[in-house]
Amino acid sequence: LEDESVIAQIESSEQAMELVARIQDDNEFLTQLAGAWSDDGEVVRPGPPSQSMEGYRILSEIHRGGQGVIYKAVQEHTKRTVAVKVMIGGSLASSRQRVRFEREVELIASLRHPNIVTVFDSGILPDGGHYLAMEYIKGVPLSRAHLFGREEPVDDVELFQLRVGQFAQICDAIQ
Repeated sequence: LEDESVIAQIESSEQAMELVARIQDDNEFLTQLAGAWSDDGEVVRPGPPSQSMEGYRILSEIHRGGQGVIYKAVQEHTKRTVAVKVMIGGSLASSRQRVRFEREVELIASLRHPNIVTVFDSGILPDGGHYLAMEYIKGVPLSRAHLFGREEPVDDVELFQLRVGQFAQICDAIQ
């Protein structure tokens, strides 16, 4: 979260903090569970990079998904803020997971569109894990995009129009 007032409200509520802890636990469990279906039976362990990333200074974790963890970082030689996606599991990731991650890097790097992030760098960490450094875009998840930069709530008609417009932008980028 970037909004200090929202953070303060959440932190001041014991019930909200309990929900946050449950969500974090559930997310970690689901990430580990996703690794249980890897093709060669290897264990996947979520978490931050086990070593420093040469050329990058990690600032914070942005998001954690089934395939990787995304960090906000600074690319040291350019002083540019970037998003770095680190494959979950490092050297313990299955060969299928590594191939999938490498394919994602290749596909994203080959795309040129204003609504698709730019890839700056990718590589392999000393522990065998893979990473991808890309353009950092400050924003909100798509499920809350209709709230971004708005002071007042939107009505159902305006919400529908916003979501259709967002869907059209996504379709254009995918095409």
